[in-house]
Amino acid sequence: MNKAYLLMLCLISASFTGCLEDEVEYTTQEETILQENEVIFNVTQDSNNVYYVNVLRVKEKVDLTDLSFYLRDETGSTYVGGNGFGDIGMKMRGEEAHGIDTSYSGNNENLKNRAEAIENDDGATYPVKYSDNDRDGKISAGDEMKAYGYDVGP
Repeated sequence: MNKAYLLMLCLISASFTGCLEDEVEYTTQEETILQENEVIFNVTQDSNNVYYVNVLRVKEKVDLTDLSFYLRDETGSTYVGGNGFGDIGMKMRGEEAHGIDTSYSGNNENLKNRAEAIENDDGATYPVKYSDNDRDGKISAGDEMKAYGYDVGP
């Protein structure tokens, strides 16, 4: 089974509704632990409908550049709006920067600029963000994804 598919199971299970306000109140409305083969995720939702997907355990670390994500809309279809699917790890495809890893620390200026733009975005342009918290370039325990709800993202 494609490891990218495993990573996104956590986002598929959540409905993406709500809006983002300036002040975030961290009240967990829903907490789910998902396990699929080699990865365990913890999914929580705050009062502003921002979903936090924490990687709790990974049996086999995989390079972020080998992983992708996609979101589903309220009908269960793949969300094809702005940045509703794509690469997780930062990489260049031709002259275009791809990826959602806000912790990119490489030397490519295009990728640095993209990581900074994603980090500073409120979810309107980049509805999903990935943070490689140990900066090892691989999916590992302690990493986190954020997905923003309706009125901001999918």
